[in-house]
Amino acid sequence: MDWLKIARPYRIEGKISNTRTEFERDQDRIIFSLAFKKLNDKTQVFPIPENQIVHSRMTHSLESSSVGRSIGQQIAEEIALRNPEIMSENPNFAKEIGEMVKTAALTHDIGNPPFGHSGEDAISHFYRENQSLLSGLSKAEKQDLLKFEGNAQGFRLLTNINNGLKVTANILAAFTKYPRESIVKFDEDTDSQRIDQKKYGAFQAEKNILKTVFDYFELKSLSRDNIAYLRHPLAYIVEAADDFCYLIMDMEDSVKLRIMPFADVKEFLISIIRDGNLDYDECYLKNLENEDEKVGYLRAKTIQSLIRQTKVYFLDNLGSVVSGDIKTPLSKRIQSAETLQCITDISVERIYNYRPVLEIEAAGFEVLGGLLEIITDAVLEPLNPKREKIIQLLPGIVSHKEGSQYDKLMRINDYVSGMTDNFAIAMYRKLKGISLPRVY
Repeated sequence: MDWLKIARPYRIEGKISNTRTEFERDQDRIIFSLAFKKLNDKTQVFPIPENQIVHSRMTHSLESSSVGRSIGQQIAEEIALRNPEIMSENPNFAKEIGEMVKTAALTHDIGNPPFGHSGEDAISHFYRENQSLLSGLSKAEKQDLLKFEGNAQGFRLLTNINNGLKVTANILAAFTKYPRESIVKFDEDTDSQRIDQKKYGAFQAEKNILKTVFDYFELKSLSRDNIAYLRHPLAYIVEAADDFCYLIMDMEDSVKLRIMPFADVKEFLISIIRDGNLDYDECYLKNLENEDEKVGYLRAKTIQSLIRQTKVYFLDNLGSVVSGDIKTPLSKRIQSAETLQCITDISVERIYNYRPVLEIEAAGFEVLGGLLEIITDAVLEPLNPKREKIIQLLPGIVSHKEGSQYDKLMRINDYVSGMTDNFAIAMYRKLKGISLPRVY
């Protein structure tokens, strides 16, 4: 693995800046983008309550980026110590690796539709129920729609010429958890059950960009017939930061909402803290004013421990990570893997099946399915007075008639998946006549 090449900025298109580093430019583009701002009104797990602060997709992404930067920079510092030629050629190597992971983690949820992961299922369900819309599409194009994937939508947003993001290939590679197209015929000796092949990371519209990126970094191809590669090593760090932040912060939110008692959560967090050879101050913990502050203190220590454990495992198994022999997430490899699995199991039982969570997911099916039905009918069928009114309410990029059926459906998906929770609900209610707009 050429670590200097990993840290050397490469843009498929565009000029190099003279005032900022390329990764700083990427971060600025993302933070100021509408797609990132919308994450503030997209459900992480819990519907946003009136009198409590819980995580949205934006706060989760910000925290993941902070954790990812810490892991990436600490690992890169050790790699540079082991390879003095890296420091002599690039004194900022460790910082740049940290910034790359931070930026990729910042964007890891940018393609997710409204209503959490159930939004992906809702979009897929609509096309399964309306397969006449897919007539004439290739098998792979159909799969893009029948199995909508937020990771591929994120890759589309980061590369699309219309939204101005167009981040460096370095960030695209670290961002891509599943470096493959939607249908792949693997070579005979390839393990199709690898974590990096569990889902797909690029639609047919962007698959050649994915190929360009992964060929540039010389990642191993897994298929002679289709686009599928081993992960970029930094993608494992981005995934770990995401895993840690949603598992631990979802538990923290569950305490704040009084879904799980602090005593139960405390036991898990202390176990992880000790796995990282860290300690906590029991006296300080007891003197904190309330359980929200107590779980926040232990959460900070827990994340510190997980960062340390990930650094140790990554560096101890550097050759296996780089060669692609690591077929599972780092969260399942570190010392706290068993405790994290217990947290996953109890979260499924007591958090992700919590009634308000299920209600928002069920609403997502109705709202997103209803919007797709209305919009596809208006865009793809002959005009009548009703459809004409709908067309007038849609952005021009969604309603114009150019392109193939696949192109039109992808533009509709762009629009619907890019909605926030509240915008989707409001638009659905208005288009269905459930509520009327206010007239000023």
